[in-house]
Amino acid sequence: MQKLIIGISMREANAASYDEKRDAIARDWYRFMKEIMPNANWILLPNIEEEIIEYIENWNINAFILTGGENLSISKERDDTEKLIFQYSQANSLPVLGICRGFQAIFKWLGGEIEQRNDRFSVFHVATRHQIIINNKVEEVNSYHSNALIDRSKPEMLKVIGRCKEDNTIEAFQGNGLLGLMWHPEREDIFSKWEARMIKKLFKYE
Repeated sequence: MQKLIIGISMREANAASYDEKRDAIARDWYRFMKEIMPNANWILLPNIEEEIIEYIENWNINAFILTGGENLSISKERDDTEKLIFQYSQANSLPVLGICRGFQAIFKWLGGEIEQRNDRFSVFHVATRHQIIINNKVEEVNSYHSNALIDRSKPEMLKVIGRCKEDNTIEAFQGNGLLGLMWHPEREDIFSKWEARMIKKLFKYE
């Protein structure tokens, strides 16, 4: 059986007093991976654009997590790198988990549309918590986004499995080897078993 090696994307970060681009990831991810998939092999993915494919192949990476962070179109290097990662995953039938920004990116790359919402939307979705209905159950999640997916543009290959209880916007989807979550499971103080089950199922992690 092939060893599972998960590549985790990073945001672009600027270091004060240094004229150089850097990549960064929240320390939450180290704790999350250690607790949810303690025996998983994982490696961070730098934003190196077209060179990322050689990097993936050199490290035999066969699964991916596209993490959250700034909106799309803020960092060209990150946009280009993650899109190439996604295209590679689709061409090679490799699983991808999209978190917040990654969730939105996957939706867009498959032909869906995203829109910036108004202040009322932000009350329920920016730096707060709210309830969602997911797989016919009510759960509470954190929320750090001001964008929403446009329902009528949903790609046919994606199945909506979670919606915000307050405004019915899309909060989770599944596809062939795809799982998208609009919230941040890695930011929780106590990780939820129901979230862990979905993620481990995607990666076929035992």
